[in-house]
Amino acid sequence: MPRKSKKKDIPEHLLHHKEALKAISWCFKRYIKAYPVPCGTQYHIIVEDGLKRFKSPKTYNKDEWSDVIWGIYLHYYRKNANSL
Repeated sequence: MPRKSKKKDIPEHLLHHKEALKAISWCFKRYIKAYPVPCGTQYHIIVEDGLKRFKSPKTYNKDEWSDVIWGIYLHYYRKNANSL
């Protein structure tokens, strides 16, 4: 009898790989960067949009922060790419 596989939460950037690569490229060309900053054992996410800098109010663990950063790049790309 075959085993039932457990469904894992697959990050959006892995489901839409080509779009995620376009998104990060689009953001880098417009000087939009997102990166983690350690805060004890957790991480804050810093987003730089030109001269503006935003710090996430929430902290993320080492397994979450990379998915959050990819999500930020996809958000900026989807929100602004079509309006240009």
